[in-house]
Amino acid sequence: MKKSSILFAVIILIVQYSCDIPPIDTTDEVWGRYQIRHMGGGNNSLLGKNEISANIVDFEYDDSFLVIKQKPNVETIKIYLENDIITHYYNDSVSKTRPVDTSIYRGNHYFIDTPDDHFLYQKLRSQHVSTQGHEADGIQIQKLIDSFVFTQGKYKRLFAHKYNFWIIVNSSDLMYDPLTESEYLQKRIELKVSNGLKCDDDKWK
Repeated sequence: MKKSSILFAVIILIVQYSCDIPPIDTTDEVWGRYQIRHMGGGNNSLLGKNEISANIVDFEYDDSFLVIKQKPNVETIKIYLENDIITHYYNDSVSKTRPVDTSIYRGNHYFIDTPDDHFLYQKLRSQHVSTQGHEADGIQIQKLIDSFVFTQGKYKRLFAHKYNFWIIVNSSDLMYDPLTESEYLQKRIELKVSNGLKCDDDKWK
């Protein structure tokens, strides 16, 4: 078995067992191209062209809009961020001497898709973290994530408030994110979201 497969399997085990995250209970389909996974344990998320990490506590949708309320789960988000770093930084076959090609990090991943994330790669290279998956490398990655998630770009904004709100437009997949409650209410007015489309409860923990 390749080292990349072993690393990925280990991360999945860490997520499921050491963090007491249960297997998927139910999945809601939205517009045929999005999935809201209800896993419990503060680990409900959106998958699809746009992705929203744990924890989704409420959502509603109609033919035009999908609205989501999120209570960000820092420990789960850090685990998934570490997972993406391991599976892409360790195994991307890009040498330390070659500039990061940001296009190869696009796709259906939890976090590796913005300039903030590419900063992580540059930081890892500047600290001479190898791509061999040594224990010392893992410790450095964890330390970097711990210092990064509350201070940089989208992560700083993600954890700035207890709750975040998100709006996805069906016709274009355009996503407004993450919004404070006041920003969310204002954006609903601008977009003319139906008054019947509510997203203000904590249905899932």
